[in-house]
Amino acid sequence: MSSHVLSIPLPSLIHRVGKEGRIELQQLAVEHGCVVKRVRRSRNWQVNGELEQLKQLKATLVSQPNDDLDYALRKMEQGLEKATPAIKAISMEESLARLIEQNDAVTLAELMEATNCSMKQAREARFLADDL
Repeated sequence: MSSHVLSIPLPSLIHRVGKEGRIELQQLAVEHGCVVKRVRRSRNWQVNGELEQLKQLKATLVSQPNDDLDYALRKMEQGLEKATPAIKAISMEESLARLIEQNDAVTLAELMEATNCSMKQAREARFLADDL
């Protein structure tokens, strides 16, 4: 499926976790393919990454208890709770159409595996794409 880059705000990060905490968070984020960066010239920061990468980063923060990074962990949990329903809101038809648009030679089995749809839904999506 197509990737969704999410941004989770971390307001006043330095004030909450300190410089060392920010550096540690940035290193963990890079290990998981995410980026922790400052929002323009403000005191606010954000963590950017794909949904799965952010979930892995959150799991790492949970498994490595660090009082300095509790604030970042709470903000990530809140951000992921808000983001997950929005991503799931993409309909099955839209997901199938995007996959077919990206690769015209995609098979029905590949469509079914990528989206967990039925054979009927995959055939309908292929039929609609061929009509265009």
